[in-house]
Amino acid sequence: MRPESSALDTLDRFTGAWLRSTVAEAFISILPYPRVMLFRPSGGSSPLRLESPHPYVGIRTWFLDPEQTERSTLPADQPAWFNRLEPLIACVEAEVDPVTGLQNLLEVTLDPAQALMTVRHGLRNAGITAQTISVWAIAAFTRQGRILAPWGPDRMPLRRLTWYPFDNPLEPGLLYGKRALGIELEPPVTTHFLKVGVLTESGWGAHLHNEQALVITSPYVSGGRYPEGGSNLTFYNNSHPVDGFSEIEHVAPQHTLAPGETGWLDVTYRFMSFAQEQEAGEFPDDYHIAIEQQLI
Repeated sequence: MRPESSALDTLDRFTGAWLRSTVAEAFISILPYPRVMLFRPSGGSSPLRLESPHPYVGIRTWFLDPEQTERSTLPADQPAWFNRLEPLIACVEAEVDPVTGLQNLLEVTLDPAQALMTVRHGLRNAGITAQTISVWAIAAFTRQGRILAPWGPDRMPLRRLTWYPFDNPLEPGLLYGKRALGIELEPPVTTHFLKVGVLTESGWGAHLHNEQALVITSPYVSGGRYPEGGSNLTFYNNSHPVDGFSEIEHVAPQHTLAPGETGWLDVTYRFMSFAQEQEAGEFPDDYHIAIEQQLI
């Protein structure tokens, strides 16, 4: 299905279509490339990064093999089309990337009764040889608010935190709680870039701003071979004075794709609200408890 241009909408520099329920709406871009560019509760605001000349916007699908390389971005930067488009569902296929031989697929579904969106991030091996990759789902935000990540259930014997070569472990914006890791996004990063990863069975990370939390969840796979030091959830904060941004990143375990096979990473995006942000208590631990209570 390739809708006539008259059936498509535009948002900023992006061409695509709206999905709308009674409680939320999302804009799915196909041109110049596939992205979920906006997701918000009805009457609310979207925390996703929209305005940038660079491709680090919205919700996108990259891959690791097993590290990030110049190839990681390419399948998500190809033009795309809708092969299914309904009021609450959009299925997107991009052109096959000629360098990697991978094809980016997105299946987006809005819940009819909750401010909740499910995205299946897919990469199909359209080449003639097997490829070992990890599907990588990335949500980009402005540098406003906070990010929260749970260490995981108390039964986990260890708390695993991954540092990257450019990180400062004493970064003022990093807050270490007993139950969770917190990141203040607005203070300048002393090394300009910050990226930390956690291995958490909880599987969720949250962006908090204006008494609203966008909780992003992807199931943890026990025994999975996670790349980049073994983290299934990573966070990035770039404090460039003009074009800074932040990200919550989920990654799937490494998987060898035979020719024609598709690797998937299923991610849910759910809005939660706090009556008054300060009522959630001390950041990050009390916020972690407040979110866990709403996830039950």
